[in-house]
Amino acid sequence: MAIDSRLLIRDKDKQPKHRNKYKAKRLMLDGVKFDSIVEAQYYKLNKWRYGQSMKVHEHFKLLDSFKSPTGKTIYGMRYTPDFTIYDNGQLVRAVDVKGGNVTLTVDSIMRIKLFIKHYGVPVYIARKDKRSKLFVETEYGK
Repeated sequence: MAIDSRLLIRDKDKQPKHRNKYKAKRLMLDGVKFDSIVEAQYYKLNKWRYGQSMKVHEHFKLLDSFKSPTGKTIYGMRYTPDFTIYDNGQLVRAVDVKGGNVTLTVDSIMRIKLFIKHYGVPVYIARKDKRSKLFVETEYGK
């Protein structure tokens, strides 16, 4: 699915000073900031399907900050899936769009596992098939 370049506004003001290690290009579509073109394509494909039931980059707390026995502050953890889907106000699934296997890091796997355990909601990994240009979603852990 091609995105019309007239709909995209590059977020030049907030570009990092160094290149993204995954070479993803950040962009804005419909007033929403996306971390990659593939993520924006997934949004464009599914915004009509889910409408207001789909939220983008919603934060979920996994672990509160705390003090170590020596008094050092240990910062908390949160998980921010690319998309969350609701049905009648209840969270039913989270979707993480990945550009390739390299972006599914040990850190992201740990956060996905903690999210599933804490919230009891399945996480789907969406990848775009290069040949068919379609998104393939697989539930994490299956």
